[in-house]
Parts: sequence; structure tokens; C-alpha cells
Amino acid sequence: MSKIERPYIVVGVLMLVPAIIWMTLQPFGERWSDAVMVLKSLSQLSGIFGLVLFSFTLMLSARFPWMEKIMGPLNKVYTAHHTLGTAAFAMLLTHPIFALVNAIVLQKPNLARYIIPGLDNALTWGILALWTLIVLMVLTLYLRPRYPLWKKTHQFLGLSLFFAGLHSLFITSDVSASPLLRWYLLSVAIFGIVSYTAYTLLNFVTVKRYAYVIDKIDRLSDAVISVHLKPGGQALVSQPGQFIFIRFKIEGKWSEIHPFSLTEKAGQQGLGVSMKVLGDDTARFMQALSVGVPAQIEGPFGTFGAEMEQMPRLVCVAGGIGTTPFLALLPSLGEEQSVDVYYAIKNKPESVYLPALRKLEENRKGLRIIPWLSDDQGYLTADIIKQESSLTRDDHIFLCGPPGMMKSLKKRFIALGIPKEHLHSEEFSFE
Repeated sequence: MSKIERPYIVVGVLMLVPAIIWMTLQPFGERWSDAVMVLKSLSQLSGIFGLVLFSFTLMLSARFPWMEKIMGPLNKVYTAHHTLGTAAFAMLLTHPIFALVNAIVLQKPNLARYIIPGLDNALTWGILALWTLIVLMVLTLYLRPRYPLWKKTHQFLGLSLFFAGLHSLFITSDVSASPLLRWYLLSVAIFGIVSYTAYTLLNFVTVKRYAYVIDKIDRLSDAVISVHLKPGGQALVSQPGQFIFIRFKIEGKWSEIHPFSLTEKAGQQGLGVSMKVLGDDTARFMQALSVGVPAQIEGPFGTFGAEMEQMPRLVCVAGGIGTTPFLALLPSLGEEQSVDVYYAIKNKPESVYLPALRKLEENRKGLRIIPWLSDDQGYLTADIIKQESSLTRDDHIFLCGPPGMMKSLKKRFIALGIPKEHLHSEEFSFE
């Protein structure tokens, strides 16, 4: 079973349980007997599923060590977090629409109580939950504010779930008619709120952070630097291919925390990361770093490349800064393994990792480094890799680089007959 499937399987089970309870409360045929009953059923199911999805999404946003053990690699979990969050938003948005249309069809009096808070206690909690969620999701999915503002507003998602939980507790419906269904939904909501609160508001207590200090900075180019840090106390221990979250104390203030792949296996000797300028903010941030700057680190996370040591033949595709996990992974491979590494960059000035890759190549007879400069050779394609490396269905391919490049390569590799489960990629989707 692929680890990326785990969040979807778990949430599927969590949604199936209340659906089964709901179906036993009334004959199935009656629930869909006419337009009024259909609207009522759709409203209840969208509310139930939306609450479960929303609770689970908040749980997935917490970076606790046990999360990876249960759900799989953290970067994949965050991709599921984004997908399921969108689904939860859609469910919770359609829930009141179905309820309002149902009330209109039944010609219920005082329809304003479905829209205006304060006219009905149970509906008020639902209205507050809905509008809090709408504002936050519009900010997240459409307006895309700068990260500090996004982070602050995102912290109120737990409040929206709290309102939704109160709505489900007090509303007169099948949920209130079934103690089992009511307490199941409340338990799921409480678990989501507690997980989210524990990480978002109480992370200074619940999250283990390692103290480090910068002891060396190498400028690889105008846009890329390599930073080495030494432990200020207990050292973080990692496996090749993993990544960390790190923040620095600059001018007396802690920076925002960001993920970076480790360029070496972390241990008592310290650890290394590489950073690339992506805009004015990162440029100013990188210029402020210097030897002696304190850092705090969370991790390690990820399982990218953990299967490499078991494979006699494999291909690696490294795009730009996506080369960093391979710098830690390649030294761990055996001499008997055959490894082709495609180093995809735009031009020679961007080939900052080529010297390190060539050095690894000199020390291992089974390793072949293949630089690919898109300005001179065009974009690297799956067809080129298949021909150059004589790929077969038995080969495994590891990719790390820009999302667009990886998406296009994976799609073409599958079309060329490479099994999907033989394609391993590292995506950073933490938004």
C-alpha cells in the first residue's frame, strides 16, 4: 500500500462510520422519497461529511512525529491536507444551501434565521462557523496573502471548527436524535481541535526543537548558499533524504519557519542545508544570515529515497535546488548499484552542485552524473531519459525539483510504461 493513500483511506473510514449510523436511523427509501426529503438528506450528509473532513484536515496540519508513522511522509500528508481541506470547504458550503432551499420549499416561516446570526441559537453557531471558514478559505485559496498574514489568519481555522461542533450539538436533526451519531461527530471534532490547538497555539510545549548555531556559510552562487550548523545541545539524527523545518534568530527576532532538505546525514558533526533566493524576502533573509546566528530545528521528516539501497539499478532526476536530498542519498548507496543522475539546470552558472556530484562520481564506479542544461539542450524529457538510460519497467525513478517538471515527467513516464509505483518524488506542498 502506497503511503500517499493513507490519509484518504483513514478519512474514508471516518466518513463511512457516521454514514452507516445515519442510514440506520430511517428507512433508506423514505430519505429519498421526494424533493423535500432529498434536500434534507443532502443537507445532513454534506454537514456530516464536511465536519469529519474539516476535523481531519486540521489534524493533518499538525507536524507531530507520530503523524508520519500513521499517515506517511509529511510532505505527502500536507498535499492531502490541501486536497481534503478544499473538499471540506465544498461540503460545508453546500450544507446550508441545501438546508435553506429545503426551508424555502417547505415554506418555513422566519427564513432570516438561516442567514442572520442571533435569531436562532443552534443556527447561529453554524452561521458563525460558515462565515469564519469562508473568509479564511478565500484568503488561503484565492487571495494568497504573504506568509506571515496567511499564518496568523490560518490559526483561526480551529475556531471555525469549534463553532461547527456547537452547531452539530444543538441543532435539531438526526444528529440530535442519535446519541451515538452525535458523540461520534463531537469526538472527531474535539480530536481535530485538540490536535490543531496543541500544535498551533501550544507548540512551544508540544513540539521538540533542537538548538543549533551557524558555523559555516558558503556562497555557491548569487542565488544559492550552503549553510552548515552545529548543535548547541542534543544533536538531531537523520536518515539520508530527509528534511527539516528551521528558523533563525535574526536581530533578536525569530524568523518564520521553513522546510529545507538536508544535504548530509545529520548527527553529532552537525547538519547542512542549501537555500535559494526566490524573491526579495528570501534575498534579505539570506543576507542577514552569518556565522554564530542561532537556529531552532524541527524534524527530521520524510522518507524520500529510503528504498534506494535495495535497488540494483535506479535513475535520479534532480532539478535545480531539488538536488539537495540526492547529495545526502548518493553517498549511502552501495558500489554494486547502478545509478544515473540527471542534473537539470538552465545554464552553467546554475550548476552549483556539479562539483559535489562529480566528486561523488569519481569515488563510485556505478554512479553516472548527466548534467542537462535546458538553455542549450532544451527541456529534459522522459523520452530522453528512457533512451539515455535504457529504462525498463523494472527500473525505479526518483525525482525532486520544480513541481511542473516533476508532474510532466511522471505523466510521460507512466505513458512510456513505467509503473506508477516505481516513480518516487519529493514535493514540498506545505501551504
